[in-house]
Amino acid sequence: MSLWRVKHTLSPVVEYAVVAVVASYGFLAIYFSSLQPLATATGAPALALPQPVSLDTDAWSRYDDAAFGYAFAVPPGWTADAGQPASVRIGRSAKERAEAPNEGEGIQIQAAALGERQQVENIAAADFAGMRPALYDVSVDGRPALFAVAFENARIARQAVYIPDGDLALIIRAATTDPAVFATFVSTVKFYATETPKTQP
Repeated sequence: MSLWRVKHTLSPVVEYAVVAVVASYGFLAIYFSSLQPLATATGAPALALPQPVSLDTDAWSRYDDAAFGYAFAVPPGWTADAGQPASVRIGRSAKERAEAPNEGEGIQIQAAALGERQQVENIAAADFAGMRPALYDVSVDGRPALFAVAFENARIARQAVYIPDGDLALIIRAATTDPAVFATFVSTVKFYATETPKTQP
Protein backbone atom coordinates (compact mmCIF):
# COMPACT_ATOMS: atom_id res chain seq x y z
CA MET A 1 0.00 0.00 0.00
CA SER A 2 1.34 3.42 -0.91
CA LEU A 3 2.20 5.86 1.87
CA TRP A 4 0.18 8.50 0.03
CA ARG A 5 -3.00 6.42 0.38
CA VAL A 6 -2.80 6.17 4.21
CA LYS A 7 -5.72 8.01 5.77
CA HIS A 8 -4.68 10.80 8.14
CA THR A 9 -5.83 14.27 9.16
CA LEU A 10 -2.77 16.15 7.87
CA SER A 11 -3.13 18.61 5.06
CA PRO A 12 -1.15 17.89 1.88
CA VAL A 13 1.29 20.72 2.67
CA VAL A 14 2.08 19.36 6.17
CA GLU A 15 2.33 15.83 4.77
CA TYR A 16 4.98 16.90 2.21
CA ALA A 17 6.86 18.82 4.91
CA VAL A 18 7.01 15.76 7.24
CA VAL A 19 8.27 13.52 4.43
CA ALA A 20 10.91 16.12 3.47
CA VAL A 21 12.18 16.48 7.07
CA VAL A 22 12.47 12.72 7.59
CA ALA A 23 14.28 12.29 4.26
CA SER A 24 16.70 15.13 5.03
CA TYR A 25 17.53 13.64 8.46
CA GLY A 26 18.26 10.28 6.81
CA PHE A 27 20.57 11.82 4.20
CA LEU A 28 22.37 13.89 6.86
CA ALA A 29 22.91 10.81 9.03
CA ILE A 30 24.45 8.92 6.09
CA TYR A 31 26.65 11.92 5.25
CA PHE A 32 27.96 12.43 8.80
CA SER A 33 28.64 8.72 9.32
CA SER A 34 30.76 8.71 6.15
CA LEU A 35 32.81 11.62 7.54
CA GLN A 36 33.35 10.06 10.99
CA PRO A 37 32.79 6.30 11.17
CA LEU A 38 31.16 4.81 14.22
CA ALA A 39 33.70 4.47 17.06
CA THR A 40 33.42 1.76 19.70
CA ALA A 41 34.96 1.95 23.14
CA THR A 42 37.29 -0.84 24.24
CA GLY A 43 37.72 -1.96 27.82
CA ALA A 44 41.47 -2.48 27.54
CA PRO A 45 44.14 -2.33 24.89
CA ALA A 46 44.77 -5.57 23.03
CA LEU A 47 48.23 -5.80 24.58
CA ALA A 48 46.62 -6.26 28.02
CA LEU A 49 44.84 -9.45 27.00
CA PRO A 50 46.38 -12.63 28.46
CA GLN A 51 48.46 -14.59 26.01
CA PRO A 52 47.22 -18.12 25.38
CA VAL A 53 49.45 -20.92 26.67
CA SER A 54 49.88 -24.08 24.64
CA LEU A 55 49.08 -27.22 26.64
CA ASP A 56 51.06 -29.38 24.22
CA THR A 57 53.96 -30.36 26.50
CA ASP A 58 55.95 -31.68 23.52
CA ALA A 59 56.59 -28.02 22.65
CA TRP A 60 57.62 -27.10 26.21
CA SER A 61 61.27 -26.61 27.25
CA ARG A 62 62.79 -29.03 29.77
CA TYR A 63 64.71 -27.92 32.86
CA ASP A 64 66.61 -30.02 35.38
CA ASP A 65 67.22 -29.34 39.05
CA ALA A 66 70.07 -31.77 39.76
CA ALA A 67 70.50 -30.49 43.32
CA PHE A 68 67.07 -31.81 44.33
CA GLY A 69 66.66 -34.57 41.75
CA TYR A 70 63.73 -33.55 39.59
CA ALA A 71 62.96 -32.12 36.15
CA PHE A 72 60.11 -30.02 34.80
CA ALA A 73 59.01 -28.28 31.61
CA VAL A 74 57.81 -24.76 30.89
CA PRO A 75 55.60 -23.45 28.05
CA PRO A 76 57.05 -21.59 25.05
CA GLY A 77 57.95 -18.01 25.99
CA TRP A 78 58.33 -18.87 29.69
CA THR A 79 61.67 -19.10 31.47
CA ALA A 80 62.87 -20.48 34.80
CA ASP A 81 65.06 -18.50 37.18
CA ALA A 82 67.05 -21.37 38.68
CA GLY A 83 69.67 -19.22 40.42
CA GLN A 84 68.65 -20.80 43.74
CA PRO A 85 67.93 -24.53 43.28
CA ALA A 86 65.82 -24.57 46.46
CA SER A 87 63.47 -21.91 45.04
CA VAL A 88 62.92 -21.88 41.27
CA ARG A 89 60.65 -19.17 39.87
CA ILE A 90 58.95 -19.57 36.49
CA GLY A 91 57.08 -17.04 34.34
CA ARG A 92 56.86 -15.11 31.09
CA SER A 93 58.73 -12.06 32.38
CA ALA A 94 61.02 -10.95 35.19
CA LYS A 95 57.99 -9.32 36.85
CA GLU A 96 55.99 -12.58 36.80
CA ARG A 97 58.95 -14.49 38.22
CA ALA A 98 59.41 -11.88 40.96
CA GLU A 99 55.71 -11.90 41.91
CA ALA A 100 55.40 -15.70 41.98
CA PRO A 101 53.78 -17.31 43.84
CA ASN A 102 51.90 -14.56 45.69
CA GLU A 103 50.23 -12.90 42.70
CA GLY A 104 50.10 -13.01 38.94
CA GLU A 105 50.68 -15.90 36.55
CA GLY A 106 54.11 -17.01 37.79
CA ILE A 107 54.90 -20.36 39.40
CA GLN A 108 57.38 -21.25 42.15
CA ILE A 109 58.96 -24.60 42.95
CA GLN A 110 60.45 -24.78 46.43
CA ALA A 111 62.23 -27.54 48.32
CA ALA A 112 61.43 -27.50 52.04
CA ALA A 113 62.66 -29.65 54.92
CA LEU A 114 60.25 -32.07 56.61
CA GLY A 115 60.42 -33.41 60.14
CA GLU A 116 58.31 -34.86 62.93
CA ARG A 117 56.62 -31.50 63.52
CA GLN A 118 56.85 -30.25 59.96
CA GLN A 119 54.77 -32.23 57.48
CA VAL A 120 53.23 -31.08 54.21
CA GLU A 121 49.92 -30.47 56.01
CA ASN A 122 51.64 -27.96 58.30
CA ILE A 123 53.24 -26.15 55.36
CA ALA A 124 49.88 -26.01 53.56
CA ALA A 125 48.18 -24.63 56.67
CA ALA A 126 50.78 -21.85 56.89
CA ASP A 127 50.51 -21.08 53.16
CA PHE A 128 46.71 -20.80 53.27
CA ALA A 129 46.39 -19.09 56.67
CA GLY A 130 43.20 -17.02 56.78
CA MET A 131 41.73 -18.85 53.78
CA ARG A 132 39.45 -21.85 53.43
CA PRO A 133 41.30 -24.05 50.95
CA ALA A 134 39.89 -27.16 49.35
CA LEU A 135 42.28 -30.11 49.86
CA TYR A 136 42.67 -33.09 47.53
CA ASP A 137 44.88 -36.17 47.54
CA VAL A 138 46.65 -36.36 44.17
CA SER A 139 49.60 -38.13 42.59
CA VAL A 140 52.63 -36.51 40.94
CA ASP A 141 54.94 -38.81 38.97
CA GLY A 142 53.55 -41.76 40.93
CA ARG A 143 54.12 -40.13 44.34
CA PRO A 144 51.30 -39.23 46.74
CA ALA A 145 50.82 -35.48 47.07
CA LEU A 146 48.46 -32.89 48.52
CA PHE A 147 46.73 -30.32 46.30
CA ALA A 148 45.29 -27.19 47.94
CA VAL A 149 43.31 -24.44 46.24
CA ALA A 150 41.57 -21.34 47.61
CA PHE A 151 39.01 -19.14 45.86
CA GLU A 152 38.18 -15.44 46.14
CA ASN A 153 35.16 -13.91 44.39
CA ALA A 154 34.60 -17.17 42.49
CA ARG A 155 38.16 -17.06 41.10
CA ILE A 156 41.26 -19.01 42.06
CA ALA A 157 43.35 -16.91 44.45
CA ARG A 158 46.03 -19.45 45.40
CA GLN A 159 46.92 -23.03 44.47
CA ALA A 160 49.71 -25.35 45.51
CA VAL A 161 50.86 -28.96 45.33
CA TYR A 162 52.92 -30.52 48.15
CA ILE A 163 54.95 -33.62 47.27
CA PRO A 164 56.74 -35.40 50.16
CA ASP A 165 60.12 -36.83 49.10
CA GLY A 166 61.90 -38.42 52.06
CA ASP A 167 62.95 -35.73 54.50
CA LEU A 168 62.11 -33.05 51.92
CA ALA A 169 58.96 -31.78 50.26
CA LEU A 170 58.76 -30.34 46.77
CA ILE A 171 56.19 -27.54 46.81
CA ILE A 172 54.72 -26.07 43.60
CA ARG A 173 52.91 -22.80 44.27
CA ALA A 174 50.97 -20.37 42.10
CA ALA A 175 48.42 -17.60 42.52
CA THR A 176 46.08 -16.82 39.62
CA THR A 177 47.73 -19.07 37.02
CA ASP A 178 45.17 -20.70 34.72
CA PRO A 179 44.30 -23.99 36.47
CA ALA A 180 44.72 -25.91 33.19
CA VAL A 181 48.24 -24.49 32.78
CA PHE A 182 49.06 -25.20 36.44
CA ALA A 183 47.82 -28.80 36.22
CA THR A 184 49.72 -29.37 32.97
CA PHE A 185 52.87 -27.90 34.52
CA VAL A 186 52.58 -30.20 37.55
CA SER A 187 52.19 -33.17 35.20
CA THR A 188 55.62 -32.39 33.68
CA VAL A 189 57.42 -32.75 37.03
CA LYS A 190 59.49 -35.94 37.03
CA PHE A 191 61.76 -37.24 39.79
CA TYR A 192 65.15 -38.81 39.17
CA ALA A 193 65.50 -42.48 40.04
CA THR A 194 68.28 -42.18 42.62
CA GLU A 195 69.20 -43.90 45.86
CA THR A 196 71.27 -41.04 47.28
CA PRO A 197 69.42 -38.98 49.87
CA LYS A 198 68.69 -35.40 48.90
CA THR A 199 70.38 -32.60 50.81
CA GLN A 200 68.51 -30.18 53.04
CA PRO A 201 67.81 -26.80 51.44
